[in-house]
Amino acid sequence: RLEERFGLKEAGIARSLNENDLKEEIAFFASDYLLRTLKNHMTIALTRGVTLQNMVEFLGKDVRLKFLKTDDVNVVPLMAATNISVSMDKGYRMAYSNYLIEEVAKIINGNSYQMLAPQYVTSPEAKKVFMEEKSIKEVFDLAKSADIAVAGIGTLDHNSALTNAEFIPMEEFERLQKKGGTGEILSHVIDKDGKLVKDEFEEHLLSLDLEEFKKIPIRVGVAYGLDKKEAILGVLRGGYVNVLITDEKVANYLIEETK
Repeated sequence: RLEERFGLKEAGIARSLNENDLKEEIAFFASDYLLRTLKNHMTIALTRGVTLQNMVEFLGKDVRLKFLKTDDVNVVPLMAATNISVSMDKGYRMAYSNYLIEEVAKIINGNSYQMLAPQYVTSPEAKKVFMEEKSIKEVFDLAKSADIAVAGIGTLDHNSALTNAEFIPMEEFERLQKKGGTGEILSHVIDKDGKLVKDEFEEHLLSLDLEEFKKIPIRVGVAYGLDKKEAILGVLRGGYVNVLITDEKVANYLIEETK
């Protein structure tokens, strides 16, 4: 039903009731989808975050890897690097580091590419300089030509990745909320209808443009939990993903909200 309602290629619905089991089921669905679509000469583009880190852990344990022979697969980030505060625990810091890109490439015997620049810069002028750097432009060009992208979906509340990572000043975060921001994908803030929130924040952000992102043939959104339901609905309404991995409660909410 979700696939018909939102024009999705596939929807993976986790049904575990226990929180830890649910987290693992979501990670399994995401890693399984990635393995099923993996082909030679493919480019995989990823965001970062705890949900994707869980996916990578499951990917590394998959027995199918023993029989998988892939050639010339590239793994690239969809955005520049996030420098997480040292006050956060090591696992959280790893989830938002370049580690995920390296680890996926290592697991599938692919080539990893990094974007060695900050995700949020101090001025539009700084962004312009970084975006014109050859090494950064090359990775963005690779991301634009990706065959599959896997992205987490974030909320815009006080427990979101944007604030936990101390990624942006609190006053900017609150301004984005007041402008109707309900969620984020690739750190671009969107409203409940999936429209990009127009704000100067965009002029400081080093992340693949959402219209470019929509040109990637397979775009997997991985997010679960009722606290993310509005963010997930916004992402679907905006047409940013065409494969969704979520949980049963969120799936029921999405169906009810769009009756």
